[in-house]
Amino acid sequence: MKINGVKAIYFSATGNTKRVIELFCKAFGEPAEYLDVTDNEEYGCEIDKNTLAVIGVPSFGGRVPAIAAERIKNIRGNNTPAFILTTYGNRSYDDTLTELRSIAENNGFVVAGAASIVSRHSIVTDIAADRPDSKDIKEIKDYAKEFKNKLLNSHNIIGIKNIPGNEKFRDFGGVPFSPQPTKQCVSCGICAEKCPVGAIGKDYKADSKKCIACMRCVPVCPNGARAVSKLALKMVSLKLHKVCADRKENKLFI
Repeated sequence: MKINGVKAIYFSATGNTKRVIELFCKAFGEPAEYLDVTDNEEYGCEIDKNTLAVIGVPSFGGRVPAIAAERIKNIRGNNTPAFILTTYGNRSYDDTLTELRSIAENNGFVVAGAASIVSRHSIVTDIAADRPDSKDIKEIKDYAKEFKNKLLNSHNIIGIKNIPGNEKFRDFGGVPFSPQPTKQCVSCGICAEKCPVGAIGKDYKADSKKCIACMRCVPVCPNGARAVSKLALKMVSLKLHKVCADRKENKLFI
């Protein structure tokens, strides 16, 4: 089949998913347009059947982030071929790809390929700190080329069925803490502007009921003035290091 271009849609709070999406699209080798749905805005568009949709999200507790799911549902396909991917912090992506496939298929896309890619953990940043590394980057590029060959050699788009995960998605209740301003805060307002869910108030404190702990406010702060409490971070770190000690590998599904 012929592909006229690529439309990439992604949610990327700390930049990991954005980087992987860009690597994949560049290696795919067709003109690409990018739609970042991370910002706290309204999105909506329709993608035709001769364009490849590349849809990427991070895995939050083994699920598609709820706000990402809500925004991606505004992107419509018309029997449009799609490649979906998730990034995760070397623990597990659980049901993320299965959920993302369900969202895409319900919106008129035919999911013909998928991948799980290990990236630096967004909360405990010393886990998978150097990933994607050179080996990962080569694999991402190879995945794009292999998937393109599949499409070029196919007369019809065939949806894949071999994505791991349960149809009854795992429960994820979020994490019990939020990044808060430190003494270095100068009230510039960038964190509030960039928060995907509008959880940061006029005092620049995060509303724990709204915050999804995506950690976006931490890297976007120009003064390094946002942080999770040291005690909370230590507790989460101890728990995660036990299950993230071994290197997890990327996977391609086509």
